[in-house]
Amino acid sequence: MRIILYILLHVYKPIYAGLAFAALGNEQEIASILETRIKEIKGLLQTMKDVYTRKVGKVPRAQLHILAGVIEHMYTELRWLIRLHEDVVHNRLAEKDTFIEELRMNE
Repeated sequence: MRIILYILLHVYKPIYAGLAFAALGNEQEIASILETRIKEIKGLLQTMKDVYTRKVGKVPRAQLHILAGVIEHMYTELRWLIRLHEDVVHNRLAEKDTFIEELRMNE
């Protein structure tokens, strides 16, 4: 159920609404929320990797691509949350005129 919920929530992320006002928030509370989310994503990621491993040899490769896509999106979200957490810890959420250093723009 958690996995299906994650997939459904991947399209709409409530965190985006919170980030719009995060520069005005309490950094300690935001950091705590992000730490909880990072732990959740790590747990879900391990679960999805386990599911993928168990499905190899049992389902068609096309279905493995679905699992692989979910896993890749989770890795991306995890990197993003970790980077966001680092900004919170270093009080950078209100900064202006700075780029996100690790942002990778693929062409």
